[in-house]
Amino acid sequence: MLVLGSGGFAMQILDVLSENESFEKSLVHFFNDTGKVSNDYIHSEFLIVSNLDNYLEGHDSIDFLLGTGNPKIRKHFFELICSTSKGNPIRIISNFARISRINVEIAQSVSIMPGSIIMGNVKIGTGALINCNSSIGHDSVIGEFVEVCPGVVMAGNCIIGSGTFIGSGAVIFPGIEIGENCIIGAGTVVTKDVTDNMKVIGNPGIANLI
Repeated sequence: MLVLGSGGFAMQILDVLSENESFEKSLVHFFNDTGKVSNDYIHSEFLIVSNLDNYLEGHDSIDFLLGTGNPKIRKHFFELICSTSKGNPIRIISNFARISRINVEIAQSVSIMPGSIIMGNVKIGTGALINCNSSIGHDSVIGEFVEVCPGVVMAGNCIIGSGTFIGSGAVIFPGIEIGENCIIGAGTVVTKDVTDNMKVIGNPGIANLI
Protein backbone atom coordinates (compact mmCIF):
# COMPACT_ATOMS: atom_id res chain seq x y z
CA MET A 1 0.00 0.00 0.00
CA LEU A 2 1.33 3.42 -0.98
CA VAL A 3 0.42 6.57 0.96
CA LEU A 4 0.74 9.57 -1.36
CA GLY A 5 2.41 12.11 0.89
CA SER A 6 4.76 11.92 3.86
CA GLY A 7 3.97 14.95 6.01
CA GLY A 8 1.71 15.58 8.98
CA PHE A 9 -1.51 14.27 7.47
CA ALA A 10 0.29 11.14 6.27
CA MET A 11 1.10 10.50 9.94
CA GLN A 12 -2.62 10.74 10.70
CA ILE A 13 -3.25 8.15 7.99
CA LEU A 14 -0.71 5.92 9.69
CA ASP A 15 -2.58 6.31 12.98
CA VAL A 16 -5.85 5.23 11.36
CA LEU A 17 -4.22 2.27 9.62
CA SER A 18 -2.83 1.12 12.95
CA GLU A 19 -6.38 0.92 14.40
CA ASN A 20 -6.65 -2.39 12.57
CA GLU A 21 -5.06 -5.28 14.47
CA SER A 22 -4.02 -6.90 11.18
CA PHE A 23 -2.01 -3.81 10.18
CA GLU A 24 1.35 -4.87 8.69
CA LYS A 25 3.98 -2.14 8.77
CA SER A 26 6.13 -3.76 6.11
CA LEU A 27 3.37 -3.39 3.51
CA VAL A 28 3.01 0.41 3.87
CA HIS A 29 5.21 2.85 1.95
CA PHE A 30 5.02 6.63 1.54
CA PHE A 31 5.53 8.79 -1.55
CA ASN A 32 7.24 12.18 -1.58
CA ASP A 33 8.56 13.74 -4.79
CA THR A 34 9.38 17.20 -3.39
CA GLY A 35 13.06 16.48 -2.71
CA LYS A 36 12.59 17.78 0.85
CA VAL A 37 12.87 14.44 2.64
CA SER A 38 15.63 14.35 5.27
CA ASN A 39 15.93 10.56 5.29
CA ASP A 40 14.63 7.49 3.47
CA TYR A 41 12.29 6.25 6.21
CA ILE A 42 9.51 7.58 8.45
CA HIS A 43 9.95 6.57 12.08
CA SER A 44 12.87 4.43 10.84
CA GLU A 45 10.30 1.87 9.66
CA PHE A 46 8.32 3.10 6.65
CA LEU A 47 10.03 3.52 3.30
CA ILE A 48 9.66 6.87 1.52
CA VAL A 49 9.44 6.49 -2.27
CA SER A 50 10.68 9.42 -4.36
CA ASN A 51 10.37 7.98 -7.88
CA LEU A 52 6.88 6.74 -8.64
CA ASP A 53 7.73 5.27 -12.05
CA ASN A 54 10.50 3.11 -10.63
CA TYR A 55 8.28 2.00 -7.77
CA LEU A 56 5.42 1.00 -10.06
CA GLU A 57 7.69 -0.98 -12.37
CA GLY A 58 7.87 -3.67 -9.70
CA HIS A 59 4.09 -3.93 -9.26
CA ASP A 60 1.23 -5.01 -11.49
CA SER A 61 -1.08 -2.85 -9.38
CA ILE A 62 -0.84 -0.88 -6.16
CA ASP A 63 -3.39 0.12 -3.53
CA PHE A 64 -3.01 3.80 -2.68
CA LEU A 65 -4.26 6.31 -0.13
CA LEU A 66 -4.19 10.10 -0.32
CA GLY A 67 -1.84 11.23 2.44
CA THR A 68 -2.04 15.00 2.12
CA GLY A 69 -4.74 17.49 3.07
CA ASN A 70 -4.44 20.19 0.41
CA PRO A 71 -7.29 19.76 -2.13
CA LYS A 72 -5.14 20.60 -5.17
CA ILE A 73 -2.37 18.20 -4.15
CA ARG A 74 -4.88 15.45 -3.33
CA LYS A 75 -6.33 15.82 -6.83
CA HIS A 76 -2.86 15.92 -8.40
CA PHE A 77 -1.74 12.73 -6.65
CA PHE A 78 -4.99 10.95 -7.47
CA GLU A 79 -4.77 11.80 -11.16
CA LEU A 80 -1.03 11.08 -11.26
CA ILE A 81 -1.27 7.50 -10.05
CA CYS A 82 -4.57 6.74 -11.82
CA SER A 83 -2.97 7.81 -15.11
CA THR A 84 -0.56 4.90 -14.79
CA SER A 85 -3.47 2.40 -14.88
CA LYS A 86 -1.82 0.58 -11.96
CA GLY A 87 -3.39 2.56 -9.12
CA ASN A 88 -6.19 1.09 -7.03
CA PRO A 89 -7.76 3.91 -4.95
CA ILE A 90 -8.60 3.00 -1.35
CA ARG A 91 -10.88 4.78 1.09
CA ILE A 92 -9.72 5.12 4.68
CA ILE A 93 -12.34 5.41 7.42
CA SER A 94 -11.43 5.47 11.09
CA ASN A 95 -13.04 2.96 13.42
CA PHE A 96 -13.72 5.95 15.66
CA ALA A 97 -15.82 7.87 13.12
CA ARG A 98 -19.61 7.69 13.39
CA ILE A 99 -21.33 7.22 10.04
CA SER A 100 -25.06 6.86 9.60
CA ARG A 101 -26.29 3.63 8.08
CA ILE A 102 -28.99 5.54 6.22
CA ASN A 103 -28.13 6.31 2.60
CA VAL A 104 -24.56 7.57 2.98
CA GLU A 105 -22.50 7.46 -0.23
CA ILE A 106 -18.71 7.58 0.13
CA ALA A 107 -16.68 7.68 -3.10
CA GLN A 108 -13.19 6.33 -3.77
CA SER A 109 -10.08 7.79 -2.07
CA VAL A 110 -12.13 9.51 0.66
CA SER A 111 -10.48 9.94 4.07
CA ILE A 112 -12.67 10.07 7.20
CA MET A 113 -10.71 10.63 10.38
CA PRO A 114 -11.37 9.85 14.08
CA GLY A 115 -14.25 11.62 15.80
CA SER A 116 -16.01 12.60 12.58
CA ILE A 117 -19.80 12.37 12.47
CA ILE A 118 -21.58 11.80 9.16
CA MET A 119 -25.38 11.96 9.31
CA GLY A 120 -27.89 10.31 7.00
CA ASN A 121 -28.40 10.94 3.28
CA VAL A 122 -24.94 12.45 2.80
CA LYS A 123 -22.83 12.13 -0.36
CA ILE A 124 -19.04 12.50 -0.20
CA GLY A 125 -17.17 12.86 -3.50
CA THR A 126 -13.94 11.31 -4.72
CA GLY A 127 -10.84 12.25 -2.76
CA ALA A 128 -12.61 14.33 -0.11
CA LEU A 129 -11.15 14.58 3.39
CA ILE A 130 -13.28 14.80 6.54
CA ASN A 131 -10.79 15.50 9.31
CA CYS A 132 -10.97 14.82 13.06
CA ASN A 133 -14.07 15.76 15.07
CA SER A 134 -15.95 17.32 12.16
CA SER A 135 -19.72 16.99 11.81
CA ILE A 136 -21.51 16.72 8.47
CA GLY A 137 -25.27 17.29 8.75
CA HIS A 138 -28.01 15.33 7.03
CA ASP A 139 -28.70 15.65 3.29
CA SER A 140 -25.39 17.38 2.60
CA VAL A 141 -23.20 16.92 -0.48
CA ILE A 142 -19.42 17.18 -0.27
CA GLY A 143 -17.69 17.61 -3.63
CA GLU A 144 -14.54 15.99 -4.96
CA PHE A 145 -11.24 16.69 -3.18
CA VAL A 146 -12.84 18.96 -0.59
CA GLU A 147 -10.83 19.35 2.63
CA VAL A 148 -12.91 19.66 5.79
CA CYS A 149 -10.48 20.52 8.60
CA PRO A 150 -10.78 19.43 12.25
CA GLY A 151 -13.75 20.65 14.25
CA VAL A 152 -15.89 21.92 11.38
CA VAL A 153 -19.63 21.96 12.05
CA MET A 154 -21.74 21.69 8.93
CA ALA A 155 -25.50 21.80 9.37
CA GLY A 156 -27.97 19.90 7.21
CA ASN A 157 -28.70 20.38 3.50
CA CYS A 158 -25.34 21.98 2.68
CA ILE A 159 -23.57 21.66 -0.66
CA ILE A 160 -19.80 22.08 -0.87
CA GLY A 161 -18.23 22.44 -4.33
CA SER A 162 -15.20 20.49 -5.51
CA GLY A 163 -11.75 21.63 -4.43
CA THR A 164 -12.97 23.78 -1.55
CA PHE A 165 -11.03 24.11 1.71
CA ILE A 166 -12.93 24.57 4.98
CA GLY A 167 -10.69 25.66 7.86
CA SER A 168 -10.68 24.31 11.40
CA GLY A 169 -13.66 25.20 13.56
CA ALA A 170 -15.69 26.79 10.77
CA VAL A 171 -19.48 26.69 11.09
CA ILE A 172 -21.69 26.31 8.02
CA PHE A 173 -25.35 27.26 8.51
CA PRO A 174 -28.18 24.99 7.27
CA GLY A 175 -28.91 24.95 3.55
CA ILE A 176 -25.76 26.83 2.57
CA GLU A 177 -24.19 26.23 -0.84
CA ILE A 178 -20.46 26.89 -1.22
CA GLY A 179 -18.99 26.90 -4.71
CA GLU A 180 -15.89 25.25 -6.13
CA ASN A 181 -12.30 26.09 -5.16
CA CYS A 182 -13.27 28.29 -2.24
CA ILE A 183 -11.35 28.93 0.98
CA ILE A 184 -13.32 29.16 4.22
CA GLY A 185 -11.05 30.48 6.96
CA ALA A 186 -10.61 28.84 10.34
CA GLY A 187 -13.38 29.79 12.76
CA THR A 188 -15.47 31.43 10.04
CA VAL A 189 -19.26 31.37 10.33
CA VAL A 190 -20.87 31.01 6.91
CA THR A 191 -24.42 32.38 6.90
CA LYS A 192 -24.87 33.04 3.17
CA ASP A 193 -24.22 31.11 -0.05
CA VAL A 194 -20.71 31.47 -1.49
CA THR A 195 -19.93 31.51 -5.23
CA ASP A 196 -16.93 29.82 -6.87
CA ASN A 197 -13.35 30.94 -6.14
CA MET A 198 -14.14 33.01 -3.06
CA LYS A 199 -12.31 33.37 0.26
CA VAL A 200 -14.55 33.83 3.29
CA ILE A 201 -13.36 34.85 6.76
CA GLY A 202 -14.95 36.23 9.92
CA ASN A 203 -18.16 35.98 11.93
CA PRO A 204 -20.31 36.39 10.02
CA GLY A 205 -18.12 35.47 7.07
CA ILE A 206 -17.26 38.13 4.49
CA ALA A 207 -16.46 36.90 0.99
CA ASN A 208 -13.76 38.15 -1.37
CA LEU A 209 -12.34 36.79 -4.62
CA ILE A 210 -9.24 34.67 -4.17
